[in-house]
Amino acid sequence: MPSVEIVCKTCKKRCIRFKSRHRKYCSMVCFNKFRKGKIPKEFIPYLIKKGDVGEKHPFWKGGRFPDRNGYIYIWNPKHPFCNNRGDVFEHRLIVEKYIGRYLTKTELVHHIDENVSNNSPENLFVFENKSAHFKFHLAIRYGDLKLNWLNSNII
Repeated sequence: MPSVEIVCKTCKKRCIRFKSRHRKYCSMVCFNKFRKGKIPKEFIPYLIKKGDVGEKHPFWKGGRFPDRNGYIYIWNPKHPFCNNRGDVFEHRLIVEKYIGRYLTKTELVHHIDENVSNNSPENLFVFENKSAHFKFHLAIRYGDLKLNWLNSNII
């Protein structure tokens, strides 16, 4: 196949490529910049260097993302209770900042309005363990008023 000189549509460099109606870029990097970040999976290993973690990673989007249940994760690998990927629930981080200490593994954060993506400090309540949280939901189910229970058991 004959070669032709082309001008890359993204970076405007001149380069020699095999003649093809599809060859308009000097490299896959330029092609993917043109496609606005939609990189085919087979090219990802060539773009990621060893040690590209967090903000250095080419697909970094800020470190804040939802899980399938709607809870928001924050990338914080130095947190003592982060998961194996280095993520911590945002609602736990907000409560920890508010009370000035790390939550223990047994402490549980409850969303008062039951909207798991609403992580304002006024909407979060800490239970000392799962048992107390379960008793709270039983009290709601069987007629005790939610606000009275919360007001009498604030830590």
